[in-house]
Amino acid sequence: MFDRQRAQAVMDKVKTAVATILEEEDGLAMGKVSGSFGDLNLKLTLTLNMTGDDGLTQEGLDFQRVAKLHGMKPEWLGQTFYSRGKQFTIVGFNSKRHTYPVSTRDAATGKSFKFPIDAVTRGMEKRG
Repeated sequence: MFDRQRAQAVMDKVKTAVATILEEEDGLAMGKVSGSFGDLNLKLTLTLNMTGDDGLTQEGLDFQRVAKLHGMKPEWLGQTFYSRGKQFTIVGFNSKRHTYPVSTRDAATGKSFKFPIDAVTRGMEKRG
């Protein structure tokens, strides 16, 4: 039977396996992985993103396009900032997430996190 821990463990194994396969494929990057489970089944949704010649994903391109409209700088993409003692790297922008549109990755663990625009702006301004 599936419970939250088992479902997460299986999802982590799938992400690792797919990431290994993608290392051999030019122009593909792992996107969001989500899922739901019942007693006897686990449904995973995996998003693969095409990357441009310069390695940008769609979210990365979106960040560069809309950054100035939201008081940020396009060159912040790929740069890091600190929030609550942890270091995060800006990886993109998702306009469908109104409250937390900025996509980041924890520099230590690689896990994805979402941030509001003002938190990212404060973090980047504190960098100097």
